[in-house]
Amino acid sequence: MSSDIKVTVDGVIYQIQSHGGISRIFSEILPCLCDMDESLSITLLTSGRCRQALPVHRHIYHRSILPIDRLLRPSRLWTAIAPRAKEFIHRPWVGSGKGRIWHSTYYTMPFSWNGALVVTVPDMIYEKFPKYFKASKEFLKRKRRCVEQADKVIAISESTKCDILKYFKISEDKVSVTHLAASNLFKEASQNDKNKLREKFGLNKPFIFYVGSRDTYKNFLMLLKTYFLWKKRRDFDLICVGGASSWSNDEIKVIRRANLNNSVKLFVSVKDEELRTFYSCAYAFVYPSLYEGFGIPLLEAMACSTPVVGSNTSSIPEVVGDAGLYFKPSSKEELLAVLDEVTNGTTLREKLIRKGVNRSKKFTWEETAARTYKIYKEIL
Repeated sequence: MSSDIKVTVDGVIYQIQSHGGISRIFSEILPCLCDMDESLSITLLTSGRCRQALPVHRHIYHRSILPIDRLLRPSRLWTAIAPRAKEFIHRPWVGSGKGRIWHSTYYTMPFSWNGALVVTVPDMIYEKFPKYFKASKEFLKRKRRCVEQADKVIAISESTKCDILKYFKISEDKVSVTHLAASNLFKEASQNDKNKLREKFGLNKPFIFYVGSRDTYKNFLMLLKTYFLWKKRRDFDLICVGGASSWSNDEIKVIRRANLNNSVKLFVSVKDEELRTFYSCAYAFVYPSLYEGFGIPLLEAMACSTPVVGSNTSSIPEVVGDAGLYFKPSSKEELLAVLDEVTNGTTLREKLIRKGVNRSKKFTWEETAARTYKIYKEIL
């Protein structure tokens, strides 16, 4: 290949997120893109302190630009004009964009950019659940402007694409889907690693597993309340990894009222290798979310030979396919039924494990990068 593609990526997301999320997408695909095409070069712009390591490759060039936010005192006026002001002030560092692609990680648009514009949209959660997320009017305007003016919009699932088309006035042809993937690290752990993990964390009973934040839209409280009912007929623990480092007041109320202190356990500081082993030890992975843009933990679980029980909403069925069991996220009865189903004997469980491992192999970061590369080629 000799396309001589030059891409500028705003590093905003690396200043916002300390790990995972949107930043993980770019950390995975940018080196892959450079490996695909020796003539492709990426300039990664950052302004101010980053909260995590930036992706490294001989064709990824890190460039720091003036941290405007730290030089000016916060004010209502500044908050309102900041995005456009920064775009104008940063122009000497960013350039005019002629012959280049600007790929936005978090709804930025350089001032008077003459090149192509690409934006990745991970979800439409602010628009779909305004009661849970109080995004500023300025942010929502900036997002809309960036999406509507972009040459190409990348959605991370068909579900997210449908949501974008519902809320924004853009043509369907403008939106392309690039599915995500799990890291190659995630595969079933050895029996030795499983035994060590059980001993280290005191995992003495079979357990169902939950991973990630427990924000309202994640529907964790519904899982917790259902688990209390299910616990009466199945002697399983509920193990949670990640998210807030302590239980919320609402979670504590449920745990105490249901006397679940010894059955529900939370572990926060877990290495990726340990997370893989948690998945591998779990009897089932439960994902009760009301909404997901994609859902990488679903792929991680399947890759680790763990059956998936997920809500039948948004992107979850798109990712899991026929390799999991589903329930309405509002229905305790349906969740109870599928938990019974997946823990009642081994035949179904083994079938789900086999299908899940095969399903997870269909999603790779190399494929994500290849689809992104194709988008770059189309707009130049």
